Amino acid sequence: CLSSIRYGIRYKIHSSSSNSNWQYACNRTTQTQCQLKISSNTIGATVIYAVIAATNDYRLSSISSYYRSWPTLSFQPKPPKRCYTMIDYTRKTIKLICKHHNRCFYGTSYQYNMYLYLRNSDRLIQKFTLENMRTKSIHFDQLELDTTYYWFANAMKLNMETSKNGTISSFKLLSSNVAPQASPYRQLSKRLKTSGKLNDSPSTSPTPNTTLVKHDGNHIG
Repeated sequence: CLSSIRYGIRYKIHSSSSNSNWQYACNRTTQTQCQLKISSNTIGATVIYAVIAATNDYRLSSISSYYRSWPTLSFQPKPPKRCYTMIDYTRKTIKLICKHHNRCFYGTSYQYNMYLYLRNSDRLIQKFTLENMRTKSIHFDQLELDTTYYWFANAMKLNMETSKNGTISSFKLLSSNVAPQASPYRQLSKRLKTSGKLNDSPSTSPTPNTTLVKHDGNHIG
């Protein structure tokens, strides 16, 4: 780069505790790096910034595209705002849903971990790690009917640091609400009736051709 070029950073910070106005750092520097100081009160910060380049007399200047960064901070991430369960007996699907965090930009750098287990067991049935989504669908085939399941979620930063666990939720699949599955024979019969290859009247076997023979070996009719 030319020695007459100076650089600066235009940036703002979004977090759950505060949102800053646009600020400038490292003004008129000839260095190729810039360090931003972030307050310890800024939890889970998201930094949006652009690089400004200008001549010493500012007659010529330009600004880069804006970039978004999630610094690896020492702050403890926060758990999801609220989690709940939706049971769809028609599609035979359970949905584990967690709401986004309170503020825009906050939590966008998080993954969510969801843990499914039985209350009277230390055995973890399943752990789901979700990226760029907040809902996990589970089919009834993966669960037992008339059994109470419990689950909770936490948030995980890009450096694998996790938040405290969220509130425990529970659900139970009631067998009385699940339509019984037809036997393979009944399913086949239904398909054949629909295609016209099977009707409700009993089938009659064809009468085989019969030939009568006299004792002398000659045919009768």
